Amino acid sequence: MAASSSAGSLSSRRRRPRLGRRGSRLLSTRLPALLEQRVGDRWQPLGGGSVLFTLGRQRAQATTGDDGRASVTITLQQGEGTYPLAVSFAAEDSLTYLGSGSVPATFTIEKAPTRLELTVPSSGVYGNQWSPTAKLTRDRDSLPIAEESVFLVATGASGTFAAVGTTNAAGVAHFAGPALPVGSYTFHAYYGQIVSVPGGNVDARSAVYGASQSATLAQTIAKAPLTIKANDASRPFGAPNPTFTGTITGLAFGDNITATYATTATPTSPLGTYDITPTAVDSGGKLGNYTLTIVKGKLTVTPAAIVFTTNRDGNNEIYVMGADGSAQSRLTNNTKSDTGPVFSPDGKRIAFVSDRDGTAEIYTMGSDGTAVARLTTNKNFDGTPSYSPDGAKIAFTSDRDGNLEIYVMNANGTGQTRLTNSGQADFNPAYSPDGTKIVFTSTRSGNAELWIMNANGTSPTRLTTNMAI
Repeated sequence: MAASSSAGSLSSRRRRPRLGRRGSRLLSTRLPALLEQRVGDRWQPLGGGSVLFTLGRQRAQATTGDDGRASVTITLQQGEGTYPLAVSFAAEDSLTYLGSGSVPATFTIEKAPTRLELTVPSSGVYGNQWSPTAKLTRDRDSLPIAEESVFLVATGASGTFAAVGTTNAAGVAHFAGPALPVGSYTFHAYYGQIVSVPGGNVDARSAVYGASQSATLAQTIAKAPLTIKANDASRPFGAPNPTFTGTITGLAFGDNITATYATTATPTSPLGTYDITPTAVDSGGKLGNYTLTIVKGKLTVTPAAIVFTTNRDGNNEIYVMGADGSAQSRLTNNTKSDTGPVFSPDGKRIAFVSDRDGTAEIYTMGSDGTAVARLTTNKNFDGTPSYSPDGAKIAFTSDRDGNLEIYVMNANGTGQTRLTNSGQADFNPAYSPDGTKIVFTSTRSGNAELWIMNANGTSPTRLTTNMAI
């Protein structure tokens, strides 16, 4: 029996797909083909034929049905561009059919167009976290695009600011950026393109999706409220002012605005109340972004407490009382003599003289009589303690070197240093209000007179000249 061969023909439909992702998968495209055989002068479908589809470097195979049709679904793994498309039929029974191929064609892959919608509140307050959002979708079907970077650029008189956000499963990107200074801004969102940001350009082009840009939106940033409040304070008359404190409310994260606090009251100001006025210190130049409210505090100057010596209980002891003589309270209680008490400038400690250990030495204790500490330790007299205005030093009299001289030490008893060396008696030191001078009594001129010297013992100068004490 003679064998005969029939010619076959192929045809394919081609379309222009666009790249993109559905969920986390690359977009696929369907390629159809029709295989026919020539029977006499007619073309008829050829079923059961193996058809090879070639798209660029990708290949797929399918078998025709009874209607001669076959199709394959190819996941696009090539970037945008134009690729050769061919469909071929290789006859397994070469005695029956001849191979055939489709007419040469091309297949163009484009990036999937996108749409970017920006949402920006029309107004905001300085210091609040950015709240713009952008939604990225495919243009043809509005499906959300996830895990893509979207850039937000805000431009205003204060400069240009940029932030980047990543789209979530709903295609929405949220942005976290710096606090925008007060003013008016225009906002743009960009996707899949080269974006100009402070410091240079960022290449954010996508291999899958086309570029898109939002409409221009505007936002006005208003000043934020900022309150600086001074805390109230009090001190006894004659004492230096305490360190004033306060609170700052409404400060945006990262802004370095501090405050100083001042009053007109001096240690010798009369009893009463005085304003404590805060002043903003704007080292970072951020104060213009705030509406500032200053709340003054009150300094109350109270009557000074009085510390004194009395032997009402049989020997010299130290007592304390209010300025009006009320609330008299005993602070020391031993069988020896405790005398010469003086308050520290802050009123927290009392320096005094005691011979409880055999000789007159200088001690300190808390203003309530607790935490007694011995400061001097020698076999001779140490007495007449006097605090410096800042409470850091104590000047005193001692005859440890043969005659009465003026000494100074730290408030904890360390660093004891002799200041005078006259060969005569120097005693009863007292600091000047500014702490730079010490006034004392001296017999170096033959009679007890008042002298003054620098706090370090230099430049002694006689103040009084008479034959009386």
